[in-house]
Amino acid sequence: MRENTGKVVLVGAGPGDTGLLTLKGEKYIKQADCLVYDRLSSPEFLSMAKAGCELIYVGKENHKHVMKQDAINELLYEKSKYHELVVRLKGGDPYVFGRGGEEALYLVDRNVEVEVVPGVSSSVAALAAAGIPITYRGIAKGFQVITAHSRKDEEADIDYSLLTDETITCVFLMGLAHVKSIAAELMKAGRRSDTPAAVISNGTLAAQRKCIGMLADIGEKIEEAKLTSPAIIVVGDVVSLNDRLDFFEKRPLFGRKIIVPYIKTNELIAKLQQLGADVTPVKTGIINPIIIPEFADKVRSADWIVFTSKNGVRSFFYNLDLAGADIRLIANARFAGFISRYMIGGFCECRYPRTSHSCLAHFITFFCDWTPYSCNAVLREFPSI
Repeated sequence: MRENTGKVVLVGAGPGDTGLLTLKGEKYIKQADCLVYDRLSSPEFLSMAKAGCELIYVGKENHKHVMKQDAINELLYEKSKYHELVVRLKGGDPYVFGRGGEEALYLVDRNVEVEVVPGVSSSVAALAAAGIPITYRGIAKGFQVITAHSRKDEEADIDYSLLTDETITCVFLMGLAHVKSIAAELMKAGRRSDTPAAVISNGTLAAQRKCIGMLADIGEKIEEAKLTSPAIIVVGDVVSLNDRLDFFEKRPLFGRKIIVPYIKTNELIAKLQQLGADVTPVKTGIINPIIIPEFADKVRSADWIVFTSKNGVRSFFYNLDLAGADIRLIANARFAGFISRYMIGGFCECRYPRTSHSCLAHFITFFCDWTPYSCNAVLREFPSI
């Protein structure tokens, strides 16, 4: 246990898309000694944590709490006694219906240093991803964000008479189970039955789905659509703009589920995600250098040392170090590298005149993906010696 408590940072993870995490939030995740995260935090955030970081899940779903809020407050306090930096990772923004204020006050009252890193709130981001601007000149001059979920896991007690201004966009969080009653109460309070309404599920994610309707029929429509939480309800005339501003769902691979096997994170995963695909990366193995017996004797007399991948470069110098030798052992050798156009920018560390080990690359050639990559093809490209 530490003599003094460490620091606790409440980090807003954003609406779900890892690209919407703030730079400051990412920095703290990477530095954290303990990471306490909830259900709305993307699994990709956990991979950012350093080796040895203690990971603790405290996620909440409707009527399903891994840990009650009071217990989470105490957990953060207890972990601050053992760790220099505790990060509490929360979906959206910590202070927008995330109970971040309660956690912060609990810690402040116990003399724990606290910092808050704001996050992109789903109340704005999910709408944007669905093609709905939360404000629009001449249509919506402002917006109201309301929680539809009470402390007792029931529908919140909302004064709907305060939500009747047609020029104000109403956004309800955590209200998927109460869409029908919310629509009915709004109409009862005076909102038009034909007021555009939308429900957005998994906003900003590749699994995003939305249901568009009016107050009069949105309840029935979401039952047919079978949307799942987390979901956001939007009410207002700005909803009618969704068809023209729906860039997110019009990406070429949106809605496609693609499994990508990988050994190391590669550009393909990021590119597929940018095109809208719902990518499931599956790690199939790891690459470790093999130990080559009598390595020093084998390379001492080499005239040329040819690398065909960056892993080959790493394995070579790993064995060189393991043999207790250094670059002087291969002082008379020359280096060559062969690179595919798909591997430029990182495939072979001989791609520049000097490698990271200060070895001059005497010969570099490129082979295209349609060229048979065989010994004969390489020899045709190799300089005469």
